[in-house]
Amino acid sequence: MKILITNIRLALRTGTEIVVRDLARRLSERQHEVAIYAPTIGPLAEELKDLRICVVDDLLKLRFTPDIIHGHHAPNTGEAIIAFPNTPAIWICHSASAWFDAPPRFSQILRIFAVDEACKARLVKSDGVSADDIEILHNAVDLRRIRPRPFPLPFKPLRALSLVKHSGPEVIIAEACRRTGVQFEAYGHGVGKPIDNVEQRCAEADIVFTTARTALEAMASGAAVVLMDGRGFGGLVTTHNYDLGRSFNFGVGMLVQQPTLTALTDAVSAYSAEDAESVSRRVRQDADLDRTILQLEDIYASVIQSGTRRVFDPDVFRSEQIQFCRTYVNKLEPMGQWAEERSQYQSRYEQLERSRSVRFAKALRRLFG
Repeated sequence: MKILITNIRLALRTGTEIVVRDLARRLSERQHEVAIYAPTIGPLAEELKDLRICVVDDLLKLRFTPDIIHGHHAPNTGEAIIAFPNTPAIWICHSASAWFDAPPRFSQILRIFAVDEACKARLVKSDGVSADDIEILHNAVDLRRIRPRPFPLPFKPLRALSLVKHSGPEVIIAEACRRTGVQFEAYGHGVGKPIDNVEQRCAEADIVFTTARTALEAMASGAAVVLMDGRGFGGLVTTHNYDLGRSFNFGVGMLVQQPTLTALTDAVSAYSAEDAESVSRRVRQDADLDRTILQLEDIYASVIQSGTRRVFDPDVFRSEQIQFCRTYVNKLEPMGQWAEERSQYQSRYEQLERSRSVRFAKALRRLFG
C-alpha cells in the first residue's frame, strides 16, 4: 500500500511525532510505501529520511498518489485530502483539548478513531461526532526499541526520574523524593533538558513521573510510574487501576487529583516492585506496536475497499473545502509556537477562500498540482 501519514509537526521527540516515527518505520519494514507530510520538520524528520522514508513539508513534493491517508491533526489532514480528493482517509484524535485535534469535516474520512476515552468524549461533546462513529485505537510502543530492564526492581525505590512535559511540577516531585530518600533527576522539554535515550533512562530508574505515551514506554521498560504533569496528578499505576489508566491512555483523564506533597510522598511510598513488574508485563502484552501495525493494515485495507464504492460529489467537496478554509484560518493561533504554521496555512487558505465558485478548482490545481 501507498500510505500518507500527516502530522502538524515532525521535528522533536514528543507525542504524536514519536507515534508517526514508529508507525512509519514499521510500515516501511513491511514493504509499504510510506510518506509523511508535516508543514514543520526538523531533526526527527531527518532521522526518517536517513532510513529512506519520504518526509515532505509541501505536498507538491510528494512523489506518489496515496492509497490511504492516515490523518493526525486537522489542518494538515485537510490539506492532504484537498490535494488527493479521490483518496480515502482515516483520522485519529490524540488530544482531548488541542485546537488542531478537532476532526476535519471531509466526507473522504471514512473512519474516525480516538486514542482514549477522554479524546472520544471530546469529539462527542465539543465537536458533535456521534459516539457510534468513533472507534478506540490505543497508543502502542515499539518493544524492539524498549527492552525489558536488565535487572529486577529493588525492594525499595532508589532512583526516580521525571519526564513531565510541563515546567514547574519537578519542584514538588524533587521534594517528595527527598523526603522519601529517593535519588531524583528531571529531564524532558518541560525543564529544557530533552533526551534521545528515553528508554535507557527509564530502564535505569525505579520510579518515573510522567503521563500518556511516555508513561507507556516507562512501564514497558519495567519502571513503576506515577502519573503527573502540569494538568494534575493521577497517582501510582498499579495492577488495580491499570485497566482504567489504559482506557484513558494514562493521560489527562487520570489526572483528577491535586499534586500535593502528601499525595506524591504517598505514591512513592506505595511503590511495589512486584506490582510494577506485573504492570510492565501487561503493557508489553497489550501495547505491542507489532499488534497495532497488523490492526492498522486491516483498517487500511477495509477503508480502501470502501473508498472504491464511494461516489465522489464535487459540489459537496467544494463546500467542505470552503468551510475548512474558513474554520482553520480563524483557529490557527496568531502567536506563540504555532506562528510558523499559521503563516504557512494562512496564505494557502486565503487563496482558496478568495477563489470560491468557478475559480476554486483552478486555485487547487495551482496549489497542489
